[in-house]
Order: sequence, then C-alpha cells, then structure tokens
Amino acid sequence: MYFYAPKFVVEIKNPFIETARAAFYETPNKNTPKTRSNCSKIHFKTADNLYLTANVYRTDKLPKANIILIHGIRSSKEKYLPVIGLLTQNGYNAIALDLRAHGESEGQYCTFGYKEKDDVSRLITYLQNKQHLKTKFGLWAHSLGAAIGLQTMANDSRIQFAVLESPYANYKQIMGDYSSYFLHFDAPFLDDFLLTRSGEMADFSPDDINPVDVANKIKQPILLVHGLADKKINPNNSRAIYDKLPLGHKKLWLIKNAGHSDIWQVGGKDYFKKVLGFFEKQTGTIEE
Repeated sequence: MYFYAPKFVVEIKNPFIETARAAFYETPNKNTPKTRSNCSKIHFKTADNLYLTANVYRTDKLPKANIILIHGIRSSKEKYLPVIGLLTQNGYNAIALDLRAHGESEGQYCTFGYKEKDDVSRLITYLQNKQHLKTKFGLWAHSLGAAIGLQTMANDSRIQFAVLESPYANYKQIMGDYSSYFLHFDAPFLDDFLLTRSGEMADFSPDDINPVDVANKIKQPILLVHGLADKKINPNNSRAIYDKLPLGHKKLWLIKNAGHSDIWQVGGKDYFKKVLGFFEKQTGTIEE
C-alpha cells in the first residue's frame, strides 16, 4: 500500500497500471488518421532535463494562429489526430504535445500541472525560436490538459486564448472524487495518504495545484466546455472556474448528455463549428 498505491495516481509508464487504464481513462483511437505529410516531430528539453515530444502540423495557408493541443491523463497527442485537418484547412498550425511521461515523451510521473505548466511555456519558446512560429498561440485541451492550460495561462501571457474541456478546479478535491468513482465509496483517510505520498514520489506539492485559485489572474479569452453527464469530473468544476475568471471574454458551454470523454461525439459538427468560431473571433477573422 505504501509503495505501490501512489503509483496509480502519478506513475504513467507502468505496465501493470497500463493494462487497467482502458477501464478508467481515455485510450487513443487506433483507427484515427495517420500522420500527415506536413507534420514534423520536435523534441525539447524541460527544466529537469527530460525530452518531450510534439508533432507540428503546418497549415498550407497564411497562419492565423498556432493551436497547442494538450491531452488528458494516460492519453497522448494522437487524441487530436481527428481534428488536425479541421485546424490546418482553416489556417491554423496545430501542435500536438505528449505531456511528460506520456506517449513518446520522457519521464515517469505526472505532476498535474506543477511542472507541466513550465513544460508548455518551454514548448512555446522552442516553437518561437526554433520553428519560427510567430503568430498568436492558443490552446485546445482536455481534462488534465485543460487544468494544465489554466495554470499555464496564469503565468504565460503568450497564450492568448483557449478552449478548455472538462477541467478540474482543485487537485485535492478531484483526487477524492476519483477515489470515490473507482472504489464506489468515500475513503478520506486513503485520499490524504495518496495525496501526500504521490507528491513525495513525483516531487510536487499537492497544495499548489488548484486551477480555480489562479483563474482570477487569467485575462485571456476562454471557452470552458463540460459535459453535464460527466461522472469523472463534475461540471461544477467548470462552473467554479468560470465564476473566478475575470469578467470579460469568458464563456461556459455545458453540453447535455455528454460525459467526460465523448464531448466531440455528442456535440458533433455543431461542436466543432463553435470551437472553430471561437478561434476565428480571437484571431480577428470574424467579428464578435
């Protein structure tokens, strides 16, 4: 219990845990389109000397913006393959990132934004300096990725807008919610133990991972999206974040009958049209 249970929280590249992930987490669809010919793979270094991997898909048009795509926990950059064409055909460069310890990136542990927010900022610096991407940067992120996006935006104004799907507001709270979801009963003593040990194991402070606490620092436009039938991350998380965001360019879209990982399927063409419309407004292509 002491040495192995916390691994289920923070350790990503663990063969035993991977065998069970399909029951609880999003698994990339292996039937998604293969990498396009205009894709280049990049590797950049983190503050703690890990090499992370991302795919850069360049539009054939004059770029309107660069959209960084960030997946959820135990997923990968391949989650976004179905929407790469939507972005590039409409004039956006798309950058699909493998978070630390996920996919092709190095690392063993997830820190839920504690270190990942700096990773995203380093990615932007690399894209500006090495890939010469000079237009605006935006985010399209899901779940863990959305929570990381919020934490990054509070510290890095180079991200000028974001579509954030199903984020959690408070790390300690979501740990308790996930524990109850998996175990089918509340176990606060276990939650406290896992929080402490997972933080020690992965070298981060659980007290410092609360997207809702930094939301008031974010001035950039955000479209928050959440499924009303989400049983993993309650839509009240997005409501709480929305309430803390400063007045101005913020929107909350709650999708009826959508769960945690099926927003695209439930929302359908109308969903992608609305996301693309949000991007168009932020890049000045269409008026508010």
